[in-house]
Amino acid sequence: MDKLIKILIKIAASRPAALSLVTLLLFVFSLVCLTAAFHTALASLAGAWGAKEYSHGYFIPVLALLIGWHRLAERKPPVAPSWAGPWVLAGAGALLLMGQLSAFEPPTYYAFVVALVGLGLSVCGRSAMMTLAPAFAYLLFAIPLPRLIYVALSADFQLMSSHMGSAFLDMLGIPVYQAGNIIDLGDFKLQVEEACDGLRYLFPLMSFGFLVGFLIDGAMWKRVAIFLSSIPIAIFMNALRIAMIGVAVHVWGIGMARGFQHTFEGWAVFMLCILLMLGESRLLMWGGDFFRYHYFGPAQGPFFSGSFTAKPPVWAAAAVALAMACLFTNGIASTAPDIVPFHPPLASFPMHIGAWQGQPRHLSDAELDALHLDDYVMADYTRAGKNGESGTPVNFYIAWYDNQHTKNAAHSPSNCIPGSGWLVKASGTKTVATPQGTLRVARLVIQRGDDTRLVYYWFDERGRDMVSQYSAKWFLFWDALTLHRTDGAAVRVVTPVTSNNPAAADARLAAFLSAVYPDMGVFVPGK
Repeated sequence: MDKLIKILIKIAASRPAALSLVTLLLFVFSLVCLTAAFHTALASLAGAWGAKEYSHGYFIPVLALLIGWHRLAERKPPVAPSWAGPWVLAGAGALLLMGQLSAFEPPTYYAFVVALVGLGLSVCGRSAMMTLAPAFAYLLFAIPLPRLIYVALSADFQLMSSHMGSAFLDMLGIPVYQAGNIIDLGDFKLQVEEACDGLRYLFPLMSFGFLVGFLIDGAMWKRVAIFLSSIPIAIFMNALRIAMIGVAVHVWGIGMARGFQHTFEGWAVFMLCILLMLGESRLLMWGGDFFRYHYFGPAQGPFFSGSFTAKPPVWAAAAVALAMACLFTNGIASTAPDIVPFHPPLASFPMHIGAWQGQPRHLSDAELDALHLDDYVMADYTRAGKNGESGTPVNFYIAWYDNQHTKNAAHSPSNCIPGSGWLVKASGTKTVATPQGTLRVARLVIQRGDDTRLVYYWFDERGRDMVSQYSAKWFLFWDALTLHRTDGAAVRVVTPVTSNNPAAADARLAAFLSAVYPDMGVFVPGK
């Protein structure tokens, strides 16, 4: 192999044309290796684009390619392969490894963009990467937000849209009463759910605002203003859409909030958002500013000044890319850790614990398909004759995973609950006393219509009890490296809030956890 490389270098040194061919072959080889290394992340990313919030993701790579093509043709940066490139590539590999071992997908998406930057630095150099910076920045709009951040944004946008939509209806003289995300029109009630939070407008509109701002040849403040305006436009127009639905329901009935009419209203309002942004950009284009329409067609002329040479950074980048392909397709990062501690089947979890009597419950097939868990227990426990609360249930749930990876890992209830139509009214943490000491849990008060419930949850990760999903991901990565274990569990308890008395619900869950926690240690193994 060493002799072959030396021969290729001699050929390249004596024949510039052959040298360019060698560089091209090394670039293509490295790109193929990176695609192989990131194939799981890329497939997952393409799947995420199937969601309506991110459906614009399919167009962004094409548009980014056009942006990069024209930027290179206009500026023709010099070719100067940089040793920073292989190091950036290695950093992308470390980020990919962390994402895979921690079962946290967003780092793997960003790692691919970082890997492309590293390859570009290795082959073309710093000047070329600075020229291509807008194209790489635009690629970031194709990457979904981490679910935890998305859920927090969604909850805020739902409430904001409900407030503004109700205000618009009130201005139109339609009697309306708003309670959280419920808009009461008297005969009908509209619930502003996650699908109506406005993020389906915000994410594609922000990517469109970035594109429009970039393509305007004008002052920077105008371009920034166009991009930032996408946020208030999306919020305002989504609230207007909710008000339009409210008017239609008030006049023609609840059927206007479902089916084709609902979908058509969504598309119509989004097109209005686009027209507003285009109109805004037209108003700001004064004093000789123009729109670079030619970016939507092919560029003319060479991309670089100078000639390519297969310098050592190019070869080093190819070697790093090959190592990443071997590691992530057939190496340790692609195989699950094989150490899975023994634990009794959760189906044998006791249904009688002290004064508590349990009734088993079961997840649906659809829920099991979505969760990808290896074992679970779910039961409703009641305690008779305690403070007049006979029959008030506590739903207890443990989801166990033998190995956690990007497609099967413990889900945070804070992510799943809003997706089920519940509104999170309050969130925080709480310390509960158990026979083994204190237990810190995440605490949520959730509401759907007139139904209010109290939720405690935490992650039991190889003997560590944690409330932060990000802490759980970090220790998952660390334990995978040091212990060769990624097993773990998510634990959740839920009880109704009766008589508008959260304190009684807190006391009920604390009493239940004090009774059940010792048995959990048998079924969820620690270190």
